[in-house]
Amino acid sequence: MGKVVKKIKHEMTQVFRVTLYFFIAFGIILTLKKLFLSQYNIGFYDISGVVVGALIMGKVVPLLDHTGLGRTFSKSYLILNVLFKTIVYSLIADSLYLLEHVIKARDEHGGFVESLSHAIEHPNTNQILIIILCTFVALFIYNSFSAVNDHLGKNGLYKLFFTRRNTTEE
Repeated sequence: MGKVVKKIKHEMTQVFRVTLYFFIAFGIILTLKKLFLSQYNIGFYDISGVVVGALIMGKVVPLLDHTGLGRTFSKSYLILNVLFKTIVYSLIADSLYLLEHVIKARDEHGGFVESLSHAIEHPNTNQILIIILCTFVALFIYNSFSAVNDHLGKNGLYKLFFTRRNTTEE
């Protein structure tokens, strides 16, 4: 029983850390969007999108990390692993984002198929590109730090950033 509790605690901690990272990353993106729109006197506030996005990413990313897809280039150059995971995870995340918006708009357009048709026929190209770029950058940073942490060993990044260095000047 102790192993099961320990495993659950480990997984919960992992999900919490990833969710917290994406909450901060998406919060920064929301703040930038708000600042850009304020130049045109447009009010904008979507904290629920940040929370939901972070919760989704907090569960999807660790799940993908544990699949064969997440380990495809694990024995290759670190940069190939990071880029592959970033591209694949971005495609999945952006597809989920599109699906979410199609589902939200289905009542407005008379159903799921009609909503999907409308999204394809009338894309908001600038918003789509911003979402793709921001998701890619957030995932690239996450995957880079995750890969370095794995390379350094258990709690490697924590030790690297939060332990006092013993340096002597020559």
